[in-house]
Amino acid sequence: MDLRKIMTVTFIVIVLAGCTLAATPLNNEQITKIEKIGIVSFVGNEFSYANLGFTVFGNSENLVEQEYIDFDKEVTRVLKNTINTKLNNPKKIDVVDVEFDRAALLASYRQKGEYKKFKVDLAANELAQIAKENNVNYLLVVTRGYNAIDNGAGYMGGIGISRTSAMKEGQLTIHNYLDYKLFDASTLSAPSFFSTAAMNFGQKRDVQFLWKEPLTDYSETERAELLSMILEDIEYRVPWAVTYMLTYRKD
Repeated sequence: MDLRKIMTVTFIVIVLAGCTLAATPLNNEQITKIEKIGIVSFVGNEFSYANLGFTVFGNSENLVEQEYIDFDKEVTRVLKNTINTKLNNPKKIDVVDVEFDRAALLASYRQKGEYKKFKVDLAANELAQIAKENNVNYLLVVTRGYNAIDNGAGYMGGIGISRTSAMKEGQLTIHNYLDYKLFDASTLSAPSFFSTAAMNFGQKRDVQFLWKEPLTDYSETERAELLSMILEDIEYRVPWAVTYMLTYRKD
């Protein structure tokens, strides 16, 4: 095997190793305490254009504001529908529509044009106030996640398109990296979390587009098709998180 093939295989192994999910489920005793829950999604509407090099030093991400899809609205819609109709728990969890200052929460972890990893303890008081004002004890908090969480292999996050050095021209991957944390207002802690970092894992359709940046550079037909794929991916991937976090354990 020549050096280029070795490097390519090594890179793919690194990517696959990093593209796992990180999760901590609730135990059944904790789930029984949840009667109502509010969804606080502040992913933001920036579209992520991410390039992954052979090493972390070759990675780059460009965030471009877009107005075609309200990511927080769509994520909230899918989560709410999943909790209401698909959990099949013996005890129903009611979803409360909560009001909160999304812009303020976004600003809390966006610095110098980039997002830092969101930690509940940095916004615990704000989240507790949201819970109190909306008369709930639990919040499902959704923020941007990151590829290869905490292992240094990548920093691409949010929702957008990716490509790697090994991809041919015209090959793209839709990425949907979101972090979900269950916030307990009584303890100011997150007893459960789910981070999706599975690049192209389980996607329903291949993405065959030339790289165009920003989204306005696509033709209307191309853009409509790409956006429909992104919505499909949200509807396909987002339910995994809440189902894993809020379903009675059988193990």
